[in-house]
Amino acid sequence: MVTVSELAEREIRQVLAGPENAEKFIRIRVTNGGCAGYNYDVVLDNATAAEDETVEGDGYRVVYDEFTRVLIDGSQLDFNDGLIGRGFTLENPNAVVTCGCGTSFNVKPRRSPLKNMRPAPAAPSE
Repeated sequence: MVTVSELAEREIRQVLAGPENAEKFIRIRVTNGGCAGYNYDVVLDNATAAEDETVEGDGYRVVYDEFTRVLIDGSQLDFNDGLIGRGFTLENPNAVVTCGCGTSFNVKPRRSPLKNMRPAPAAPSE
């Protein structure tokens, strides 16, 4: 299950307060990509699927699908209110590898390209 910080709750309520967003909710999506393997997306949505999981709070819903749940279970949705990098963040305890920007992660270390290299040729025998 994903939890939502107080700062993220305030931001979600503010985003959803507009009349154009009355029937919408926040969706967390994990997609393949980024420098570490997976990317986080936090978007507005208005359609759910049967397998979606929902976190309900006071005046908001956060929804994510089964693929995303496996990768972010136990995470906390937060909000960075600073001047640089302002936006939603995910504190993911499953992420073993992350990139510097914080939007790309992987749940297990990537294989080193050196592991697949051929061994050096043996020295000629005399």
